[in-house]
Amino acid sequence: MCGIAGIIDWRGASDLGELSRRVEAMTDALRQRGPDDAGIWSDMRGETGVVLGHRRLSIIDLSRAGHQPMISANGRLAITYNGEIYNFPEIRDELRASGVQLRGRSDTEVLLEACATWGVEAALERCVGMFAFALWSVEDQTLTLARDRIGEKPLYWYQGDGRIWFASELTALLGGDNCPRTASRDAIFQYLEKGYVPAPLSIVENIHKLEPGTMLVFKGEAPPRRHTYWDIAKCVEFGHVNPLDSDDSEISSELERLLRRSVRQKLVSDVPLGVFLSGGVDVIFHLASRAYGVGYAKGHHTELLQHNERITNNLLEAVARHRPVQVLITSSSCVYDDGGPDTVPELPLFEGEPEMANWGYGWAKRFLEQKALIYARETGVPMTIVRPFNIYGERYNWIGEYSQAIPMLVKKVMDGDDPVIIWGSGAQR
Repeated sequence: MCGIAGIIDWRGASDLGELSRRVEAMTDALRQRGPDDAGIWSDMRGETGVVLGHRRLSIIDLSRAGHQPMISANGRLAITYNGEIYNFPEIRDELRASGVQLRGRSDTEVLLEACATWGVEAALERCVGMFAFALWSVEDQTLTLARDRIGEKPLYWYQGDGRIWFASELTALLGGDNCPRTASRDAIFQYLEKGYVPAPLSIVENIHKLEPGTMLVFKGEAPPRRHTYWDIAKCVEFGHVNPLDSDDSEISSELERLLRRSVRQKLVSDVPLGVFLSGGVDVIFHLASRAYGVGYAKGHHTELLQHNERITNNLLEAVARHRPVQVLITSSSCVYDDGGPDTVPELPLFEGEPEMANWGYGWAKRFLEQKALIYARETGVPMTIVRPFNIYGERYNWIGEYSQAIPMLVKKVMDGDDPVIIWGSGAQR
């Protein structure tokens, strides 16, 4: 993964030096996302100052040709991008057939030149991958923020006082006096009901998460123009209207073909690859596909982390017989052991927003309460901690049948001066 950040100052209230220092501080807060390289790009046209920042984890094209922020060949577009475009070789071939000359081998350049050649929306429709990016048009003086279809890559933004701020993580926006630090009441209620804060809300008032499958276009201080380029509801509706006319055998074969193609596309890398193995059907297939001839460079290692007991030793042995595989197994009890709370101080730096957990270890409640307090201290958001365990005389799942009762439980407290976050370990089995 990488980290992106930037500021657009429409009023020219600050010089580029100050804006660049702010963006550099924001990218420093994203260092863990991109330890391999860092870059800043700035431009001033009239009163509008623009600074884009990037932290890079190098995966494809490790040379300087992959450095970001990146400028298009025609000089009209600048991009800072986080993610992977899995089908970039096909898009690259289409660009070359159109006469586009590429300078390097990165998927960043392919995405950038696709936007320059066909426009952002047409480029997004071609892209298969996980991504979030900011694209500045020097000619049109517009900023476009875009996020992948499912929302795998995060992107936060804030608009106020004649500026637009954006970053991959909430922590980067909350540094210094960049953005206000008032907890969002609506987000808290959504969090209590769902166990997470859904886009476009964030836990901080007026800081937004860009919705999956969406692009925003900013020009001046006006509200952004929003376009949803992909909607899962429309895909489901299309499937109902156009059902498959195939038998089970044909459907099974097509599913296997698509899965193998998906895995193959994700194995494109100039560095060794790894697999995080949780024990589900998807990761079993991913592992098996890599082992049985999908094809990755000889000598690459696969690390199997977070091994779940459902993955049997027989499977691992079978995989090892077919390909040289380096296996590292750590059980969940090793990860969440007595030493777990020692990592609490670092968690707000990486998570940005609280999420409900379902851990069943003895120290879980203390762990989460510490985490809430640290989150409050790091962000400056005041919080009151409520422990709603055994409300009904038995333990229950946060997002189960009683979840609707939780907001009502704390409503009176919520009406006070301090916003409330409920923290706890949820159902314990």
